[in-house]
Amino acid sequence: MVGDRSGDVAAGKAAGCRTIFIDRHYRESGPVGADAVVRNLPAAVRVILAGTLRPLRVQSRRKNAMRVCGQKAPRAGSGARQGTAR
Repeated sequence: MVGDRSGDVAAGKAAGCRTIFIDRHYRESGPVGADAVVRNLPAAVRVILAGTLRPLRVQSRRKNAMRVCGQKAPRAGSGARQGTAR
């Protein structure tokens, strides 16, 4: 989640996302716990493309479950089989 308000960062954290705060020097207090703080959108793009923000790992019954912005990562080979008869 990329945003320029503390509420954006809070929403991203609540959704289980990594967050990037664009500091536009608003009068409101800055966010707590942003994963990255940048000056502008092109800088946020550079952080994303550099791959320095990794998917969050969360506790799960399934080993190595991952969550990216509230979505569980699909298991390898879990795609629908096409063209196979049972």
